Amino acid sequence: MEEKYNWNLEDIFKNNEEFEESQKKLKEKLEKIGYFQNKLEESSKNIYECYKTYEEALEIYEKIYAYGMLKFHLDMAESE
Repeated sequence: MEEKYNWNLEDIFKNNEEFEESQKKLKEKLEKIGYFQNKLEESSKNIYECYKTYEEALEIYEKIYAYGMLKFHLDMAESE
């Protein structure tokens, strides 16, 4: 397929390094969510912070997922 018909994945991540950095950020967010286990009932602030972190993690995840799936479908023979 001609390059002009491909998705411009740079609109999502400028390069693979940015993609990998987002994966690290997602892991950090998930670990932070784990911190709140058995602590939500302690205060409304904990509930708020946990939910806020969850929303941030979800936003990063959706971006990673979209990038990965679009990149995969550009060339399904490429195993990377």
